[in-house]
Amino acid sequence: MSQSVVKWGLGLLLLMQSSPATGQTDEEIEDLFWRSVECESRRQVQAYFEVYPTGRYLAEAHACLEGQLDLERAERILVQQGLASLDYSPGPADGLFGGATRTAVRQWQRAKGEPVTGYLTRAQADALVAQGQEAVAEQRQEEEAQRQAQEAERRRAAEAERQVREAERQRQEEARQRPQPGEIFRDCPTCPDLVVVPAGTYRMGSPSYEGSRDDDEGPVHHVTIGQPFAVGVYEVTVEEYGRFVRATGYTTGDSCRTREKGEWEDRSGRNWRETGFRQTEENPVVCVNWRDARAYVEWLSDETGQGYRLLSEAEWEYVARAGTRTARYWGR
Repeated sequence: MSQSVVKWGLGLLLLMQSSPATGQTDEEIEDLFWRSVECESRRQVQAYFEVYPTGRYLAEAHACLEGQLDLERAERILVQQGLASLDYSPGPADGLFGGATRTAVRQWQRAKGEPVTGYLTRAQADALVAQGQEAVAEQRQEEEAQRQAQEAERRRAAEAERQVREAERQRQEEARQRPQPGEIFRDCPTCPDLVVVPAGTYRMGSPSYEGSRDDDEGPVHHVTIGQPFAVGVYEVTVEEYGRFVRATGYTTGDSCRTREKGEWEDRSGRNWRETGFRQTEENPVVCVNWRDARAYVEWLSDETGQGYRLLSEAEWEYVARAGTRTARYWGR
């Protein structure tokens, strides 16, 4: 531009053409102009922009305008948080606009198609503050959701631990209440008497030299019963089996192998009620097969809620031996 003389009066900038005789260069005149600008005066700064739209002090002028916004530290932090939420990198949200923040502002201005100055106008500051507030609100929502999830997980873990403790307490209580080996009990008033048999190890089978043994009784081997279990003290009686039949309508077969007139034969018309010999209600029930016996114990399980079943061969011999090693329970 032509050489000029800058003069201030009544707050208005008067730019007067000077003669080349002054000897001042354009740069010196611009320097003089800028030194006369009061940074706190928006009008003076705007005047500089009007006179020098591509001047050498544009950055300082934009800094003056941003300074006139009087952004509080909280607002400056929100500006940085807003930039960060838009995937720019303004550095730490500390309210200090350093090089990283200025670079992020320039990148954001360029993306919006606005003048790239690195300094904020009022509208730009408001937009970034609003963006920061939205980002903070979303972050708080995420943190609250995470806190609630952690609290729910803590409660779940605490409840799971409580349930484990309660289950252990119940187990111990049940163990204290559970009949001990040798004790006799019933699961219901009309149920069979049961006795608890302890866990243990025994020799199953008969040695080859034992008299009156069958070939399927060997070889002798050790069997371990790992847990105590309950077994009927007496064989199931006619009365007990009859109670099951009346309750369920169960029908047994109509034939049975019986010994009559000195002969063992399969005879029709024989069952647990018609055995071919006289019985009382207290006698052991006979003429029932494996299927009939299993139906009875399944009914007992349903009636009592306990796990009734038939004994295995090893359990039956363990109970019958009662700790003995002789061929007969009475010692021979």
